[in-house]
Amino acid sequence: MGRCWNCKHWRHPGDWSAFKGFAYCHCPLMVNQNDFDYDNQPLSGVIIEDDFDCGEELLTGPEFGCVHHSPLPEGVTK
Repeated sequence: MGRCWNCKHWRHPGDWSAFKGFAYCHCPLMVNQNDFDYDNQPLSGVIIEDDFDCGEELLTGPEFGCVHHSPLPEGVTK
């Protein structure tokens, strides 16, 4: 299973110290509850609850693993 640190969906907001190595997962299957399409969403994804309607996103550590891992193209680093 791949890890976030080398997944094309994993992007840091800019300041590594702010999240101590965590970054955002932008995989299209990780959706905010406000954007969830109850009729057409695949069941292999994750719904992120957002009680304050402020666009919460999924943060993961670099060693987190996921079945939706999409490796970076060869030679590309973060």
